[in-house]
Amino acid sequence: MLHPQFQHVLTVQYFTMAGKRKRNKQGPQIHSFEELEKVLLENITTYKSAEMALLFLMEKYSFNVHLLHQVIANLGQKLNISFSNVQFQDIAPLVGLDHLRLANEMKTFPLHRSRIPTQLFRSIIEDLDAMILQYGPPIDHETEKARSYFLSPIFNHLVVIFQGAFRNKPESMLPGQITSQGRIEYYFKIFGAVAMVFIEIKKKIGDTGTGRLDAIAQVIAECDVCDWVNTQSDFNVPIYAILCDGEIFEFYQFISQASSPHMFSRGTYISDQPPYATIHRFRLPDLADSNNSLAFITALRPICELIFDIFLLGYFSVLEAHCNHSIQVSGADILGMQESDNLVAWVNSYNKAACARNRFRGAREACAKGQIIASNLKVESAMESLEERYGFRFYYAMESHHHSPYSISHVPIMDRVQPIIHDWDIDQVEMA
Repeated sequence: MLHPQFQHVLTVQYFTMAGKRKRNKQGPQIHSFEELEKVLLENITTYKSAEMALLFLMEKYSFNVHLLHQVIANLGQKLNISFSNVQFQDIAPLVGLDHLRLANEMKTFPLHRSRIPTQLFRSIIEDLDAMILQYGPPIDHETEKARSYFLSPIFNHLVVIFQGAFRNKPESMLPGQITSQGRIEYYFKIFGAVAMVFIEIKKKIGDTGTGRLDAIAQVIAECDVCDWVNTQSDFNVPIYAILCDGEIFEFYQFISQASSPHMFSRGTYISDQPPYATIHRFRLPDLADSNNSLAFITALRPICELIFDIFLLGYFSVLEAHCNHSIQVSGADILGMQESDNLVAWVNSYNKAACARNRFRGAREACAKGQIIASNLKVESAMESLEERYGFRFYYAMESHHHSPYSISHVPIMDRVQPIIHDWDIDQVEMA
């Protein structure tokens, strides 16, 4: 029998996931390369753009992702698909929005800050300084690539906390001739599923206007494709997206339904400091003013902690999906199935991840109350729950033990990566 301490958690998870609607994979089947190419070209005539034709093709038909790769590669420049070309007025119906209301009716989901160690945040700042020495200050960045390099320390340091669970895939979800004009995008996969996408665009988002709406349209398109790719592997998890123009950060969530419209919502954060405003756009001060360095630092930390919480949500949701997959694969009644090593491992990891997330958020709450010592202790405890030890300039992976109390060590498919620094030998290095 499954250990009693897991039964209640699994029962709750099972019925929670069973109640979620999954993207329909039962549309008309397309089995051949020639048929898919023909249908795609016909849809381009109907929807007036290759981008929208592709998205609605994914909604209406069922076909293999590898077939789509072949079609895109074969058509080449005839398609020249770029989701930066998608316009809000065209894609709004896909997520139940009225383009005439300018996204004002968009639903929201709550954002949280998960506190990170101050020393880790200091290392992010130090690496940003190194980026400035290489590429100049943000005001001098003439390409989206330079701006992306400048912001990369944020993700480099936060991803490492998960010890290789998250993998950054800096390429299109649909390889071939699909272009990414005017933007940089990174897809963060965990245990086989895309959980988060970061989209950085060259042009300023602005507060209003068509440009901002079309930037949101890009986010919807990317999330829709990522979710479709996940569905091909039977993953049904939310897609979290971060949109950035180098100055403003916005957060979004995409949850697919059995058929369109899908759920697309904007992240909002209720400040825990006076005047307790509700915020959905997070702005970095201009570093061109030498007096703004401290303002930049204090504005960046909340953004880093919001991003870290999004990583935790992605980690948590994919663990939940694997737990439920293990239950379904067992083919047994949930209250009477035999104990499975894989299942117990996923549940242990899930429970520890939930504990860590609560401690990270609790650490931020303690900090907001001025309880800095208590906050730091909570962060340390939370980091241990994710099996992470952080040093002054280096990350050290803990050895895996059979009865380890940490989340990441319990994951049954984890491909653990040994840090290069693990084999550091000062005598040999000095002589090299």
